[in-house]
Amino acid sequence: MSQARIERMLNEVRITNYWKVAMLTIVAAVAAVVLGITTLTSETLTASETEASTPGNGGFLYFPGEHVNQATEASEHIQAF
Repeated sequence: MSQARIERMLNEVRITNYWKVAMLTIVAAVAAVVLGITTLTSETLTASETEASTPGNGGFLYFPGEHVNQATEASEHIQAF
């Protein structure tokens, strides 16, 4: 009795569509290759490279971390309803 149950369970998880498994494997391999090539060929840009490569910017980039907070006092707390 337990042998028949084991065989039924194995039949439920048995792969019958090998072309689907092959297609998923190929898609995953292509995605891994594209991601790997993209990672290897990309470089980290410095601020000067980013400034030079940003079109229509007029050579100005805003980096908030470079500016000091100019607030003179804490703002008033917003009352909730």
